[in-house]
Amino acid sequence: MYNPYMNLDFKKIVEEKKYLDSEKEIPEDISQHIEELKKVKRAQFKEYPEGVFEDDTRNHTLKCVYIAKKVADERVFLDTVRTLWIHDIPELITGDLTVIEKYRDSTSAKKFEKEELDAAKKLLTPRDQELLIDFNNASKLLKNKPNQNNKKASPSSLLAKIIDNSEGNLMYHYCFTKWFKSKKYDQSNLPPKDSLQHTFITNEKFLQTIEQKIQGSEKEVLVNFIKAVLVNAKRFWKEVPSERIPTVVKKHLH
Repeated sequence: MYNPYMNLDFKKIVEEKKYLDSEKEIPEDISQHIEELKKVKRAQFKEYPEGVFEDDTRNHTLKCVYIAKKVADERVFLDTVRTLWIHDIPELITGDLTVIEKYRDSTSAKKFEKEELDAAKKLLTPRDQELLIDFNNASKLLKNKPNQNNKKASPSSLLAKIIDNSEGNLMYHYCFTKWFKSKKYDQSNLPPKDSLQHTFITNEKFLQTIEQKIQGSEKEVLVNFIKAVLVNAKRFWKEVPSERIPTVVKKHLH
């Protein structure tokens, strides 16, 4: 069974900047858009301690593609990678909305999705727009929400969505555990509880959904990848002094 995921070492990917290898593979037809994604800062959330999360959407895209090229099954490889190249290009118009803001306010999340699809019509080809819709359908399936066109999310879109979600989650825990270990740590200015436990709660829900709705080898691929993500997140927290780890995180580390 195709199962390379448990070797995922996100810390090494970030610190050794291995993801920059993806720069050599940027598709020429969207290269200008990918370059402009440097301007779109990620996780600019007013409830986060200032300066903890420093990243941009271009780096996020490169990391997603790098991970996909390391782990994607050849049956879904091309569409998965293309989806990851284009999935955040609409943010050149819409800007970024954090996953916590989306989960807290479903109305804002729906509004953002519509704005994203409108932006896609201006920035992406019809084929890439279809990939983005498929990508959004994958997100709805994982969250047990109905999609608008009743089309089944493809295996490539499901893997792309989980890679996108996982890179964001792992980057969050990588950055915040560094802060928790550092001299900048401030017990009076902790990140919100829902953001601290979001990775653990949502991925457990994703696992349940995948077990119920996905069949065959595709299910095993997705399950193994999510398990590897959770292993990486827990590994970051185990480097933090126990007395500094919030209770909402501790309960997920066993």
